[in-house]
Amino acid sequence: MRTTGSAELDTHYAPMDKDHQELIALLGALVGAADSGNKQKTTGAIDLFLVRVRQHFDFEDRLMREHGYAQREAHNEAHASFVQDIERFRQELAKKGLTNAFRQWAGGRLVNWFKFHIKAHDIGLAQAVSPKSRGGKRA
Repeated sequence: MRTTGSAELDTHYAPMDKDHQELIALLGALVGAADSGNKQKTTGAIDLFLVRVRQHFDFEDRLMREHGYAQREAHNEAHASFVQDIERFRQELAKKGLTNAFRQWAGGRLVNWFKFHIKAHDIGLAQAVSPKSRGGKRA
C-alpha cells in the first residue's frame, strides 16, 4: 500500500499523523500477508491492525470529547462501521481462509476506506484540535 508520506493524508496534527503512519504500515503488512497466501500471517496482521485501530479510535474519541467536537457522533459512527467491517472479514478469514473476496476487500475497500476517512473526517478533527487553530493553546 503506497500511502506513506502522502501529503493528501497529512492532517498537520503530529499525534494523529504518527498513529496514521503506523496504521498505514500495519495495513500494508496486512495486504502483503493476504497477497502472500499465508493465512496464519494474515490472521496475525489483521488482529494487530484491529487492536491498533481501536486504540487510535479511542484516542480520537478522547480528543473529540475534550474539545467538544461538533462532528463527534458522525465521526464515531464511521469508526464503528469500519471496525464492524474488519471484524466481519476477520471472521470470514477464520472460517473460509484467504478467499479472493478477502484479498479484494483488504487491498481495495479497506485501504480506500482508511484513506477516505482521513480526508473526510480526520483532517477536520485535526484542524479543530490543533494548537495552531486554537490560538496557540496546547492540545
